[in-house]
Amino acid sequence: ANGLNFQKDTGQVLARVAETGTSIGTSTPAIPAPAPVHCLEVHGSVRMRRVAKANADTPYAVLISDYIIGCDTTAGVLEIDLPAAVDGRVLIVADEGNNSLVHNITIDPNGAELIDGAATLVININRASYSLYGITGVGWKVF
Repeated sequence: ANGLNFQKDTGQVLARVAETGTSIGTSTPAIPAPAPVHCLEVHGSVRMRRVAKANADTPYAVLISDYIIGCDTTAGVLEIDLPAAVDGRVLIVADEGNNSLVHNITIDPNGAELIDGAATLVININRASYSLYGITGVGWKVF
């Protein structure tokens, strides 16, 4: 089977990227998988890129490397401009400053794209967050 293991010097597998038609990962018994499959199996925690943004950054254009966008609207409103949606891309936008009731966070999709059928999505509840996933040519969905 084709694959790439990330492991400690002891040989313990921490993560495995596999493309196989028989099994994925190192579990016993092996997990059956249809061919071909692309899988990332992680044994442990995962760390995703987080960026902190505030009113001074508005409007903030989301980068390809962004995953979590922590927002602080203590000094004023913040606009988050999403890139064109791509199948399976996931973003999290969170009110980390606990002030979005007073100063909203507006999430604006790319061009004519929509977020669950709406032109924008507004965070206006303190400590709230939205998780979004992209659909190419359609826009973003909240989950």
